[in-house]
Amino acid sequence: MTISRRRFLSSLGLGAASPVLLPLATQLSRTAWGETPPAAKNVVFISMSGGLPDLQLGWPSRRPMGMNDARRATTFTDWDYHPALAPLAPWRDKTVILRNLTLSLGAMQHSGGYGLLAARGLGDGETALGNTPAGQTIDQVLADRLGAETPFRSLLFGVDQDRRKVMHESLFARAAGQPISHPVQAARLFEALFPVASANQEKAALDRRVMARVSSDVNRLRSKLAGPERRQLDGYLEGLEAFDRRRSGAACLAPSAPSSERGAVKEVPVMLELAATALKCGMTKVVGCSVGGGNSHFHFPGLVGPHLGTMFETQGFVGEHGHDGAEKYSAGRTIAWNWLSTEVATFLRALEAPGLSGRPLLDDTIVVLFSDSGHDHHNLENSNWRFVVIAGQNVPLRTGGRMLSFAWDVPWERLNAESRSVASFYCTLASAAGVPLSAFAPDGGGARTNGPLAELA
Repeated sequence: MTISRRRFLSSLGLGAASPVLLPLATQLSRTAWGETPPAAKNVVFISMSGGLPDLQLGWPSRRPMGMNDARRATTFTDWDYHPALAPLAPWRDKTVILRNLTLSLGAMQHSGGYGLLAARGLGDGETALGNTPAGQTIDQVLADRLGAETPFRSLLFGVDQDRRKVMHESLFARAAGQPISHPVQAARLFEALFPVASANQEKAALDRRVMARVSSDVNRLRSKLAGPERRQLDGYLEGLEAFDRRRSGAACLAPSAPSSERGAVKEVPVMLELAATALKCGMTKVVGCSVGGGNSHFHFPGLVGPHLGTMFETQGFVGEHGHDGAEKYSAGRTIAWNWLSTEVATFLRALEAPGLSGRPLLDDTIVVLFSDSGHDHHNLENSNWRFVVIAGQNVPLRTGGRMLSFAWDVPWERLNAESRSVASFYCTLASAAGVPLSAFAPDGGGARTNGPLAELA
């Protein structure tokens, strides 16, 4: 059966269309040979620098945090969405918020940098470039397993303050000392997913018509399929055509570039739409998005548009405002997170469409939203990391609109039995995605707990 499937796939002779059509061909061949399609999970990491404070997180206003709250674990179900995250309210029953997870990366850090997703090393302090990664980040651990059969092991991208940049390294690492660069321009991400086949300008314009480029491969594939599989292929192609129509207003036509306009507000929506398309087409299983990752003084992009009608209108943008006073910082965080949450909500709606399995893609997807700066502009403690997790119904995580607030673990005191680490969260996340981990990072980032979270699994 395996030999027959390989012969079937090799006979297709897919050319430029292989990144788009090969995942579908694999799925169809498995169906044709009587195999049950695996319920492979997708994992999406979306980070924004500058901090995600308690107020914007939705910490219950009637429960101001005191020392007793910090020293014990508590589960809330009666918290309310702050305007910062309110666009995500339709997915409340699929949401769990994790607060006060332990990870020590050094004091006075503007960002966890590579250390946050690797659960070890040093955070990004006062420099623009930060520190060298001390280990493989969790996204790449998942990509090694989940992305082995996909055209893109992981799809990484982001936006940066410096619009001239093509690449910026801040969060993702393949191994110790091996950071992964990623596009910080929507046009570059588009090129990675749909590369131009010819340098000839006239032909290049035609090649950018996604359906025109793959038409010969499509016809070859259709001729080798039986009725049910052919209908599945046709439905898949209709989805691609709909994508092209949304992108350009004309059937089967993609623009030469997403837009000539730069900036986070213009480019992040395009990037997330491309990522949703890549997930739906089976081109990747792991996505990483970094909005101003790293030291926010150097890399947080000014948000132009959301500033209108606010205290930032005369300034001309919303920035990270970490040293501008508590009122201005909090107002800026609310606007920035409301903008990002709105784009994430659009992304989630796109994932509610069927994937290659025929099920809504969101059913088998985990979206993790967080700030690489932790709870504030400066990460002063070792137990203030928080994550907003949205998981589909086929993902074995306990969500249900809960907020899990864990206890502080003070290193020079006896271990607080109610504390939990970032490394423990990653173990649980990986296991839910189908990659069992009994521990993550050699010492869990200096934390004294490791292994899966019973409260979440």
